[in-house]
Amino acid sequence: MYNQISQSRRQNKILDSLATLVPIVNRYSSSPWNGALQPFLASIAPGLLKQAEQLFSKQACLWSDDEDVQGKIMQRLGWLEAPWNSQKTAQRLETWAGRMGENGFSHVVLIGMGGSSLAPEVFRDCFGSHPGSFSLDVLDTTSPDAVSNLEQQIALERTLFVVASKSGTTIETDALYRYFKSRVAQLKDGQARDHFVAITDPGTPLDTSPLKENFSHIFHAPADVGGRFSALTPFGLVPASLLGINLGPLINPAIKVIEGGAIIDQRRDHNGIVLGGLLGHLALQKKSVLTLLLPTSLRPLGVWIEQLVCESTGKKGKGILVVQNEPEYPADHYPDDRLFVSITLEEDSPELKEKVTALKSLGHPVIERTVKSLYHLGAEMVAWQIATALAGAILGVNPFDEPNVAEAKQATTNRLNNINTLTDNVRSGDVTPLSLLQKEDNTLDLSLAGFIEKAKSTQYLALLAYVPPSKEIYSSLIALQTTLGRKLGSAVTLGIGPRYLHSTGQLHKGGAKEGCFMLLFADPQSDLSIPERSYTLKELHLAQALGDYDALKGHQRSVLGLRLYGDLQQALDQLSSKLGARGI
Repeated sequence: MYNQISQSRRQNKILDSLATLVPIVNRYSSSPWNGALQPFLASIAPGLLKQAEQLFSKQACLWSDDEDVQGKIMQRLGWLEAPWNSQKTAQRLETWAGRMGENGFSHVVLIGMGGSSLAPEVFRDCFGSHPGSFSLDVLDTTSPDAVSNLEQQIALERTLFVVASKSGTTIETDALYRYFKSRVAQLKDGQARDHFVAITDPGTPLDTSPLKENFSHIFHAPADVGGRFSALTPFGLVPASLLGINLGPLINPAIKVIEGGAIIDQRRDHNGIVLGGLLGHLALQKKSVLTLLLPTSLRPLGVWIEQLVCESTGKKGKGILVVQNEPEYPADHYPDDRLFVSITLEEDSPELKEKVTALKSLGHPVIERTVKSLYHLGAEMVAWQIATALAGAILGVNPFDEPNVAEAKQATTNRLNNINTLTDNVRSGDVTPLSLLQKEDNTLDLSLAGFIEKAKSTQYLALLAYVPPSKEIYSSLIALQTTLGRKLGSAVTLGIGPRYLHSTGQLHKGGAKEGCFMLLFADPQSDLSIPERSYTLKELHLAQALGDYDALKGHQRSVLGLRLYGDLQQALDQLSSKLGARGI
């Protein structure tokens, strides 16, 4: 597969592609490419070639010398064969999706988190709806307000629920599945089975009795593919088939990317090897803030790349921070820690051209990538998987584990075990109250001023919001993100909880101590019971917010918790106004 051309030819093509893809102006006095770009590129090409060969031949020693760790890594490299395996089942998936329409379903709700939900969301938002296909909602929140709102918008009797969890034990997925199963059962005289299918690994709790009897079909995902590498497995392709996407044309270009190995296209890299080399080596040169420039047509891809790169590299005090869907700033706004990657469709109008040109003129490194068509999204995803695996090797981390994710889960459990004091946080000074009734709250102003002063000396600020993910609330959060970005001049990311726990949460705790965290939460206006669980959805939502606060504090991160009261949108606007004022 990989050994299709000679080693010397591979090395020359990698070197040529590096020189073509990264027009870096020689302005960085402390960097190895200052006045010597070609020697720098030549110096990384041999190592990159060797690492690529180790990747494609599945040599786990690329990432670790520990035999136990190597054994675990070998159980996570199945994504290199996943497109071939999926190609064999594509027709069956499309046939099954057609039967679901014949069975009277018109709407699909995907219940899943992280790697179980992000690829389907990309496919839905990039491809749009196909005639005769299903409309699809992705439910990856524990906000009872958001869940209630979704339930009011759909007809349960015509809705198919896809329950996606690699482990079969994801707490959010379990809670949402149990809630909707009970709602459908009430509607259908206890007969809810036909409305539910599952995607999970073989042998998980979803795949064994008694739960397995609750699903009309269970799609087995390959156990040797991690969640964030699973876009072209049933986790991504079952929802894609329900969207009416032709799976063959989506999978086949991805196969060509892997088959190509080190064959680099003359115009730009399309297989991820060069991209991975640049991500890793530039991160070592303190350019670890990867900023995505995406046109409207590909903007949904950003959240998928964010999870893949952040969760894979953010550990051992290292990592690459991904900034996606950032508010618009002038080219001279950005500090020298940025690496920009623009990804456009060949058919796109050049809406990013002016921004890319301005960034290059100021000496920022910019990698330009082109996706031939939407049906090449699968190929682009595989290219980023290759790049991330290689970047992890260069940084000296294992890109296939998530050692700190379990901490947030345990912190949530700890909070749930103390439900009676769940929202009583102000007493210990943990969380500063933000109230619409306290517009002149000097304590709040002092807390904000002190936090902003700390944030000015860090690489990034993460805005983490446990709020209903509505368009109106999201707009207010974007305004707040913009205010913070202009005030600090550094990267400001936005994460909606608990979704971000399955994405950037690993980097927040396992990456370098270079971030500040503003955690916002509001008591949901409604609550929903979870059958066979001792906690409600509201309690779970708050426990996740406060549990992550605990976990971040446990890693000595700088965290400001703000509990929002009253009208949520007004509270966010008030906070943005306060932060924009002088003296803060």
